[in-house]
Amino acid sequence: MAVLEPVPAPARLTQPHAAVKAMQSHSQPMGVAKAVQARALRLVQALVLATQRHGHVSKIGPTHGAPQKHRRRSAAPHFTITTQGQTCDFLVLQEQERTDHTASEKELAEAKRYSWVTIPRFDYSPADRLRIILSGGQPHRASEWADTAARSLEDQLAEIVQEVGLRGEAAERKRLADLEAARQQRLRWEASMKQTKIDYQASGCRPGAYVTCAITVLAIRQNVRQTSVTSVEFASRHRP
Repeated sequence: MAVLEPVPAPARLTQPHAAVKAMQSHSQPMGVAKAVQARALRLVQALVLATQRHGHVSKIGPTHGAPQKHRRRSAAPHFTITTQGQTCDFLVLQEQERTDHTASEKELAEAKRYSWVTIPRFDYSPADRLRIILSGGQPHRASEWADTAARSLEDQLAEIVQEVGLRGEAAERKRLADLEAARQQRLRWEASMKQTKIDYQASGCRPGAYVTCAITVLAIRQNVRQTSVTSVEFASRHRP
């Protein structure tokens, strides 16, 4: 694997990107705790500036706070980066610490009194660790990056930038392939229409049977379920 050029995260936000500046205007940007807000914004700043140097465009997304727990990975993005027509959605999430729950006397009493009361097994509290989730486009190397004991997110920014570029390149390849497929389909259609007219003229079909004969020959030749040209249109375009 090629060595990636490091993407440095700024020590301070002196000239924030427009998307980052819009995030700063909210009371709790991306829904992360105050203790990690500045770092989260610096990580976003590093990503948008690095991808901007490659010609990509970044915008703030519709989600401003923390997504609901059941939609942590599928919520609308905090910000987007668009490359070669492919929009990549980003969420920045604060990890949670899980500890064993110690039941209170009140919880024990309610659980004893009511059969439907369930005492939780764990307690959750915000951690200092962050996670970045990318969605949209064709995944290549990864879709999530998180702080770990071995590597911080700062050390993984280059991989995220690379993934954005790879998804943009894949989108461009697909766009060009779709254009070529459409061109080839159009050429086949035009050739079939031309040959069908020749076959009709040589077939000796009765004038009244022109439409049925021509459409039948065309359908057999193309081996398609249906055509986009009606019998009336076909007859009006190709009647000798």
